[in-house]
Amino acid sequence: MGLAWLVIAAPWSSPERLDPALAEAPALAETPALAETPALAEAPALAEAPALAEAPEPPADSDPLHLAKLALEAGMLVEPADYSAWTLFGSAAAADPANAEAREGLEQVAAALLRRGQSALEQGRYDDAGALAETITARLPEHAGALQLEAAILIATTPPAPVPPPEPEPEPVLAAAPEPVDPIPDLHATFLDAMARNAVLTPAGTSARDLVTEMLATSSQHELALAAREMLVTEMLDRSAQSIEALDAAAAQTWIDSAASLVNDPRRVVEAQDRLNRYLIRSRAQKLVPAGELRQLHYIPPAYPEIALERGIEGWVEIEFVVSPAGETEAITVIDASHERYFREEAIAAVGQWRFEPVVFMDEPIAQRTFTRVAFVLD
Repeated sequence: MGLAWLVIAAPWSSPERLDPALAEAPALAETPALAETPALAEAPALAEAPALAEAPEPPADSDPLHLAKLALEAGMLVEPADYSAWTLFGSAAAADPANAEAREGLEQVAAALLRRGQSALEQGRYDDAGALAETITARLPEHAGALQLEAAILIATTPPAPVPPPEPEPEPVLAAAPEPVDPIPDLHATFLDAMARNAVLTPAGTSARDLVTEMLATSSQHELALAAREMLVTEMLDRSAQSIEALDAAAAQTWIDSAASLVNDPRRVVEAQDRLNRYLIRSRAQKLVPAGELRQLHYIPPAYPEIALERGIEGWVEIEFVVSPAGETEAITVIDASHERYFREEAIAAVGQWRFEPVVFMDEPIAQRTFTRVAFVLD
């Protein structure tokens, strides 16, 4: 008898028994395991998804490049680790060191990681910058940009050499008290110089942010202090928008938090935070995750094609689809299949009837891109 098994797994690796997970904001939590899938002849319509059986090994020539490109487009550079662009391009390059497409993909991801590392360095997030540089050099040991970033981090985190105490000066001759001098103009000039040098958040003590803080502490209503604050807040919020465009949410959040510590009108910061939150939701929805990470509520097994059954033909179909905010499946597309003639329509028809628990991210149900492999195996 022909049995059709559903396998929800990463199609570039060996299918294993899965640990389904329930999506929670912002991460996905574990859910109870599913039961074994019954044979087609005995499979009633189920309210709860049956658990999935092991399937045959995927073809040896299964190529992760397609998913690697999708991960890169979605900004999944290094996370999730198992199916990030960095991992998938690296797997393809390891399998075939002469694969120019895989090597080019690694270079593209490394360039994006390097930009994130440089932003982290500018913001004083030295641990983040170091981790990004280490990620690059672990796979590309001679990457010039990553090595330069590591050198810059070392310089930024090395304490300055101690300065010897000055020689004691002779007792001054008492003189008339000098007229008080306004320190704000000199601080403002130093602030403008820091902005010109891109020293917005670092180094500590002489950054533009520290200088504005000092000016406001000295004279909170001074015209130059207020002008400097406005210039700095505008620059920070502009950079947060640029970081969102560069798909660097961590940098964007740092700029927004830094602006929030200075601004007296919170509306601009709230608008910037809303813009970042919308990006995070959109980015999360675009990430292509295995269907095994979602909680399936209703499962329909695919019908085994009669001709394939009669001829003893087995196969598989890799499917990409979207779980809507209501938990329905839509935009069902065949990514790859073992046969041109068999299994495709049956796999699409089955997936179209599945239902999932909606994915919730940042307290909002989202449409989630996902994928699975449907295997057709004869018993």
